[in-house]
Amino acid sequence: MFRVTNLFLVIIFLISLFLYNGFKDKVAKSSSNSSVNQRRLTENTDSRLLFSLFSCTKNPTESENKENVFQTPIALTAVINNFRQIFLVEYDNHWKYKRITKDSIYYDYAIFSHDRKKMIYSDQTHGLTHDPWFILYDLEKDKHFPLYSYSNNDAFKLTGNKPIIWSPDDSEIFIRFRSYWIDDPMIFDFNTQNKRALLMIHNRGYNTDGYVVGVKGTDTLIVFTNDTAATKQPWGLGLYYADMNFNSLSYLNNSHLELINRDGINLKAAYHIKWNNKLGLFTYAQSDSTIKGYKIAVTNLDGSYYRSYTSGEYYIDDHPTWGPEGKTILFDRRAVIDHNAESSKIMTVNVESGQVKVFLAPGAFYRTTSLYHPNY
Repeated sequence: MFRVTNLFLVIIFLISLFLYNGFKDKVAKSSSNSSVNQRRLTENTDSRLLFSLFSCTKNPTESENKENVFQTPIALTAVINNFRQIFLVEYDNHWKYKRITKDSIYYDYAIFSHDRKKMIYSDQTHGLTHDPWFILYDLEKDKHFPLYSYSNNDAFKLTGNKPIIWSPDDSEIFIRFRSYWIDDPMIFDFNTQNKRALLMIHNRGYNTDGYVVGVKGTDTLIVFTNDTAATKQPWGLGLYYADMNFNSLSYLNNSHLELINRDGINLKAAYHIKWNNKLGLFTYAQSDSTIKGYKIAVTNLDGSYYRSYTSGEYYIDDHPTWGPEGKTILFDRRAVIDHNAESSKIMTVNVESGQVKVFLAPGAFYRTTSLYHPNY
């Protein structure tokens, strides 16, 4: 009897020890999982905040609208998981930012209206690569409006290509539209929701091009074209003054902005030209045969004033845009080593002092690898 009792007690003890060890392992595993989850929570906080606070599909409350009001917003394109998204960033406070586009879509080239209440960007997912769909974004209402052009009661997606230039009163935009290897300058009227071609005379050759660069004053276009029939110049290629219908072209004589091309190679060129009507100045990305990259430069209409702010020796400095009150120029920069480009960041240069510094670098937003195309 004694032996049976002892055997019974031993069995009870072993069962208890087994259950205790199992419980201890479970607690330890639970504690470990809790620690891992806590780390994941910390790592993903920025992402969840981004999606919860700044999701463009969300209807913000009044208090959220007040929090999201920007005093001096800068628009830019950020690459996240290989997709391009549009962000707004407060110029004087980089911690205040807002993503206005959705995931898994290719958006690019946001351009503010003159009153800075609206913005147009391109949607290359629902358009074509060379003619993306234009979307209007209302900053005050935080709403997106896909643009349509109407003809004979039929609606067509308003597609086109950069540059996008707003008219002085923001009632129209100038775009370029590609058809059969010909880039036509077009104008879209927001009141009539109609678009029409501007250049009526064409030398219909391969790769004929024409687009608006800016508006001088209120009634003179600054345009680029290589159409020899329209310009009545043997070389054709270059910048011209024109009326608001792209007619009556006269050559804009500025040696700093001229294109020199030999055997298909640009020995000298001005890219992504931005006109500042108040200052009477252009800023642009300049290349020539002596540098590997592009440099940021400024010139006036007749070329009597010129200043370069970067060397173009080690970087491709591109897509310049005038900052607030024309006191700074923002641009994107990527390093060039044997023509291999690294990730891009946003730079700024003080127009008076010439000081160049980083405005935003990749990683400023969660999972961003490159930042492009600033606009103010």
